[in-house]
Amino acid sequence: MDPDRPITHAHVERVGDDLLVTWRATSGADVAVFVSESPDDAGVDVRSPDRPGRALLTGLDPRTRRYVHLFAGTGPFVVVAERLVPLAGARNFRDLGGYVSPEGRVRWGRLFRSDHLGELTDDDLEVLSRLGVSVVFDYRGPREHETTPSRLPPGGPIERWDRPIGDGTVEGVSLYDRIVDGSLPGFSIEDLTRFYLATLESSATIFGEVLETVADVDRHAVVFHCTAGKDRTGLTAALVLGVLGVDDGQILDDYELTNRYRSGRRVEELRPQLAADGVDIDAFLPLFVAPRRALADTLVGLRARYGSIERYLVEHAGVPDEALSALRAHLLEP
Repeated sequence: MDPDRPITHAHVERVGDDLLVTWRATSGADVAVFVSESPDDAGVDVRSPDRPGRALLTGLDPRTRRYVHLFAGTGPFVVVAERLVPLAGARNFRDLGGYVSPEGRVRWGRLFRSDHLGELTDDDLEVLSRLGVSVVFDYRGPREHETTPSRLPPGGPIERWDRPIGDGTVEGVSLYDRIVDGSLPGFSIEDLTRFYLATLESSATIFGEVLETVADVDRHAVVFHCTAGKDRTGLTAALVLGVLGVDDGQILDDYELTNRYRSGRRVEELRPQLAADGVDIDAFLPLFVAPRRALADTLVGLRARYGSIERYLVEHAGVPDEALSALRAHLLEP
């Protein structure tokens, strides 16, 4: 283990109302566990490990976001938090912090991705306020808004910026209806990859605006979301993480988390509904899940077409070089 990094593989997972923190440390390292509401300030709530490489944090208000700061006496604090922010009205609201690039670690609490916010409770809205959310980019189109209106009203304390990237229809007919009426006989991983590449081409200016906003530290924290938090949202996350230098393996890991938090349950909800209409959902799974190969092939296709993620953002999405420099300065910590 690198002596300059005495703590590695830090992870936080919710167990009921408690938080289970795990990590690896150099032999004999005495690790202190600080718990606070800030990703930048360790605070004064210090907990002791209950066994080597583990601490179970109890007595915490589950409505309050917690950041865990691990310190081994040498080296920097290691900050970690739950990847999923537990909300009653959203299944896939996730922090993009913690991923590692050669230039540093992505800061926690600055940037979040999510599925739709149409079912947030009042307590959920309070959680977003405590997170310091300033701007929410909503990628859904008019039909999606009509079906599930956002709980964030225009002009509210949290700014909602509607930036539609499609609306889940083809010539005015929803994909679900096309599946049921037989006009969409199937949907493959290759189909999803083509959709991703076409979206990157047609909606580059929207992605560029999101990146520039995230680069503005005065706008933090920023949320971007679509309906499932999978496709349009997944592309945005890949662009941000990629230009920060996060490797493809971590980008794809993040993409696949939608399967864990949302898609698995959604598929099981839809399976009997579609079966009643004589449809086998397995012929359309890439529409509903996050297949790793689809995004992997998209990244290959993007680089083949534009040269790199950075060149795509600068030359096609219109993001100034200075905005990318600011993005790295504000989102990466050493």
